[in-house]
Amino acid sequence: NVKVVGIDGADIVSGSPKHTLAIWWQLMRKDCMDFIEELDMDTADVLCWANDKVADSGCEIQLARFGDSQLQSGVYLLELLRMVAPNDVKPSLVRKGVTSRERELNARYAISCAHKLGCRIFCSWGDLVQPKPNPKIVLALLASIMALDVRLHQEEEQDVTGHMSPRRSDISHRCCSLGGRSVASSAAGRPEDFAVVSAAGLQALDRARSLRSRGKLPSVHR
Repeated sequence: NVKVVGIDGADIVSGSPKHTLAIWWQLMRKDCMDFIEELDMDTADVLCWANDKVADSGCEIQLARFGDSQLQSGVYLLELLRMVAPNDVKPSLVRKGVTSRERELNARYAISCAHKLGCRIFCSWGDLVQPKPNPKIVLALLASIMALDVRLHQEEEQDVTGHMSPRRSDISHRCCSLGGRSVASSAAGRPEDFAVVSAAGLQALDRARSLRSRGKLPSVHR
């Protein structure tokens, strides 16, 4: 449910920026959480998935929380995007993120790549270079990139086989849209339907969960 405590119709009619933004945040959060729940995961799984992907790139940055200050360099997000869509992120354009100018360029490039790849973006580059990024914004961005990963794996599988099974095709056509998102929105809500989708693009998730259970990945603090 979307909570809009202390807001009524008059606030919307008057165009109150404060109250409009509050509703916008709640809708964004619901959209993001619906996607995560449809894959039978929680927010900790999203962070573990992202950390595992970035670790596979050779980057040593690992986030302990969605508001982790290490995000401000921009390197983490660009490495994550590069692992999801290697042909769309040029390593030569990824700076070290040491200076404020390098951090800005990385953040701008990350937002640009995410937009072009079809991710739904709820932030600007300026939000990503903050010493303490807004956890809600980061969660929404990582979830959108995860959704992109699912979609790209589905497309790769279809290109290889030339077709999808009738059931998989039906699931794909009933996918919701979080920008580039591809998520099963089965009316029946069968767990096996969700497994089909997650298997297409979230192979790293099981490994991330295993690593987290063995203490190999940092505990998640939201």
